[in-house]
Amino acid sequence: ESDGRPDITINNSGELPLSQLIRKSWPAYVTIFITVSSSMSLSSWFNRFQSEDAMNQGLPQVLFYTRLFADLLGRPATLYLSPKSIKYVLCGALLRVLTTPIFFVYSSTSLIPRNDLAITIGVFIFSFTSGYLVTLAYQLAPFLIHENERERNRTQQNSLLNVFFSVSVVLGLIITFIFRATL
Repeated sequence: ESDGRPDITINNSGELPLSQLIRKSWPAYVTIFITVSSSMSLSSWFNRFQSEDAMNQGLPQVLFYTRLFADLLGRPATLYLSPKSIKYVLCGALLRVLTTPIFFVYSSTSLIPRNDLAITIGVFIFSFTSGYLVTLAYQLAPFLIHENERERNRTQQNSLLNVFFSVSVVLGLIITFIFRATL
């Protein structure tokens, strides 16, 4: 007798196979991957940002601390504004990553006029959304697994979330090294 759901193979411990866990949780993994990698690539690029005032050598430090503070503020914001669907979070992450080239163009060309306040606000918003979206991905990931599978697969799912986070940090740095070599 079938309840309409596809048959799921579960190993002896009750955990889902890795491939099925990834298939069910991919929106959270992709959200973390694109959010963290773009954040790391941008933050490791801050030393390339020039102030509108040639005497101001402190802009990279201001941007660095702005990023840390904004990312930290974005995390508890999930307590006040939390979508119930990971689809909205993934869409937000995709829209956010589309803004990343603006920062690289700003720092590498004169196409966008220098403005310390505007770039600091831009970094604040970018970093706030980083903390916000990554935290939401961690919070909503368990709901991507069927309720009766959640408890048995929580540890494995969290481990995969952490793997995607770690790989994203490294990828963000690699992206920066590639940009430095080409720009």
